[in-house]
Amino acid sequence: MADPRKTEFRPTETWYEDADKYWKGVPSSVDGMLGGLEEVHAPDIRDSLAFMDKLKKNPSLSFGSLGYVLDSEDSSVTRAKSLFESVFAAAGLVVVDQMTQTDFPQGLFEVNMWALKPSSDN
Repeated sequence: MADPRKTEFRPTETWYEDADKYWKGVPSSVDGMLGGLEEVHAPDIRDSLAFMDKLKKNPSLSFGSLGYVLDSEDSSVTRAKSLFESVFAAAGLVVVDQMTQTDFPQGLFEVNMWALKPSSDN
């Protein structure tokens, strides 16, 4: 059986319309947006915190060099645009275009979108 994670994405002509139709049928609630997973799984929190503690103890890394901000109140992680772009490059992807979403409340981090393609398509 083929690995679905390695399937090449090929949008259909109605891809955006299909997505719009799907999301119109999903309740605009935490439960709807997270597909019924509105609570974080305790082992995930435990292991994520242990991993973050391990990173903090590594003398060759500084939090600034890691490219993320950890919110200790809700255990969320915000990653820097430069970190995403270095991961894309390491994965052999090229940024075709990038856009920062607008009209979010002040005080929130930027929300970015990227269009990517394999670097072999150059």
